[in-house]
Amino acid sequence: GWGLVGGNGTTYLSVEYLAVSMIIPFAFILAYWLLAKKMRLLGTFKNAITAPDAMYYRFGKDENVRMLGAIAVVLGSMGYLASQYAALGLVGALVLPVGFFEALFLGLLVVGFYTAIGGILAALWSDAIQGIIMALGGAAASYYIFTALGGIGNTIDILASEGPQYLAFTSMGESGVLPIGFVLLYPILTVTTAAQPQATTKFYMVRRTALLKWGAIVSVTGYLLTTMYWWSGPVMQAAVLDGQVAAIPNPDAAMPIAMIEFAPPIVTALVLTSVIAAVMSTSNA
Repeated sequence: GWGLVGGNGTTYLSVEYLAVSMIIPFAFILAYWLLAKKMRLLGTFKNAITAPDAMYYRFGKDENVRMLGAIAVVLGSMGYLASQYAALGLVGALVLPVGFFEALFLGLLVVGFYTAIGGILAALWSDAIQGIIMALGGAAASYYIFTALGGIGNTIDILASEGPQYLAFTSMGESGVLPIGFVLLYPILTVTTAAQPQATTKFYMVRRTALLKWGAIVSVTGYLLTTMYWWSGPVMQAAVLDGQVAAIPNPDAAMPIAMIEFAPPIVTALVLTSVIAAVMSTSNA
């Protein structure tokens, strides 16, 4: 919901968000380096199954620590899940003959059903299948996004001539100065992304610890494939500035509209399915 819907909406408003795609891979590497093997061993020898369990054993079997961890996970999950279902409702309303709330509720029912019935195995198998769909969708989307408007070079020329403010890297700083906001964002986002419980708890379930050495590479590669969606933001901004596409009232719809405008229907169907798959995968986890 954040990466494939909100991320595209943010890149539609400002090119600065594309810089974030360079940050997140370090978060995956950090998570594997700090947590993967230790959590895998805790799962084996201590029967730990949640992120607060790991905190409990790490900090002297203190129940207060586990309670604080549980509260943090609950509070964080509320906002995180709200963003997932908001994205599901937005995309669902574009592809189904229903409104936003109906699509949101339908997605909630489907994810809730197979999560409750299938448990963690449902999460792992569905993640594997959904991850493949997401990677295929990212590759398909990038071809049509990169070739729209005569290519990325022409897209940048349109932005430079008709919307130079879009290319200005100026958040919390003057033009030409590395913004304070980005400097602060880098360590915060890297550390917090590495600690997301829906990702780190899967370290408990790796069949063999020897497989962990490939985990960071696979995760980073898969993530970078999905960041190719983000280029729909600059392309759609250029298309709007150039008068080729009508103004988009909701920036979060930038990528779906880009696919509808520039890609064949079968590719658009694959890409929008991949977005729904990504949202369902994260919500399920």
